[in-house]
Amino acid sequence: MRKISLLAMLLLLACASSRSDRAQQQHDAIIKAKKRIQLESNSSNWIELGNAFLKVQALDSALHAFNKALSLKKGAPGAVCGKAIVHWHQDKKKEALAEFRSVLYSTRADSFVSVIASKVGCPFQITRLDLSGSDNAFPACSPVDDRIAFQSQRQGNWDIYLYSPQTQDLTRITRDPAREGAPVFTDNGNALVYTSTRNDTLHTRLEVLSRDLYQYDLATREEIRLTDHPADDWSPKVSPDGKWLAFLSTRDDTGGFDESYSRPFIMNRETAALSAITWEPMQYVLGGYHPSGAGFTFSGKQDDYNLELYIHESGNMPDINLDGSVMAGDWSPDGKQLVFYRAIEDQLDCFMHDLQTQKTQQLTCWGSLDAHPVYAADQKSIYFHSNRSGEFQIYRMDLQKPIERETLLETLDHLSDRFD
Repeated sequence: MRKISLLAMLLLLACASSRSDRAQQQHDAIIKAKKRIQLESNSSNWIELGNAFLKVQALDSALHAFNKALSLKKGAPGAVCGKAIVHWHQDKKKEALAEFRSVLYSTRADSFVSVIASKVGCPFQITRLDLSGSDNAFPACSPVDDRIAFQSQRQGNWDIYLYSPQTQDLTRITRDPAREGAPVFTDNGNALVYTSTRNDTLHTRLEVLSRDLYQYDLATREEIRLTDHPADDWSPKVSPDGKWLAFLSTRDDTGGFDESYSRPFIMNRETAALSAITWEPMQYVLGGYHPSGAGFTFSGKQDDYNLELYIHESGNMPDINLDGSVMAGDWSPDGKQLVFYRAIEDQLDCFMHDLQTQKTQQLTCWGSLDAHPVYAADQKSIYFHSNRSGEFQIYRMDLQKPIERETLLETLDHLSDRFD
């Protein structure tokens, strides 16, 4: 029989108590709102009751309360917004978006911007980096300053570039006619690790070439090869202490190219000793290292992508309770949040998961392929790539700047087109 420690039991009881207290508070809020209506049946009290029902997902009761509020005060923004949230939960997206728009054109619009933005999944202001050129993708943030490394096809071939949002300095790192991509910074920010097809001489007639990993010293401009194998190696991640290099490889696939037959590997950067961390080859997405260096996230696709944790022998990482498809993402510098992306129908959207509250917040909802979110070193921004403009570009999400009303209206217009 499995034993449970006293501490674990106390934690379980505390969690159960917390849930019970929260449910009681929600019930009390409903009773309180009903008593107010008995004293005075006005629009505000019915809106309060509707919001109380929303918190317990009693959608029909909430809709009745909001309709009653509107019968007492036509066009009341709180009631219209409440109805829109009910319709959003009922998957009546077109109707909900029209109601959200009417609220944003009301005199009390500013009071509802954050509520609407959080509900549809675009809470923060997003701007496109002024990088010009076609197809800029896979941003990686320096751990020590504002620099961003990324891959770009601006010269007709995939190469690695370095960009500073603060100074707007753009530096080309690689110039090989082969394809370079997926850059990441090393632990001290002094070097980049990335993929290159330059040494695949076995498959030159094929459109897809196998990749090896390379490291480029930003000070000396010295480049060294890290992996040398006929299989495909990609998606490098360097541990915060610089000891480990994690990556994906098709070394189990005799053909060498099928990403659905890959496994994550880790390499000791001092000894070059290499080992696979999973037994079953499948299609994987490799996430970032936890800031403690204890391990990293990865997702393996069976029926869907499922998040897993790899933890080094002496490491310790927080539990993550995430449901649904999760494509492994990036940890915040303080280790308290995880950003990731997931497929929703035919699109990809970015999300943030709080490790303390175990709550998940949707960050993008444009209906495009928004993927590979990463935190800036100061934790004030998230960068990701998206094809929302027709080609892949890199975007900055300002975590200190809530979305503005005009931008939210533009987003709602775009969403309305999607649901036509």
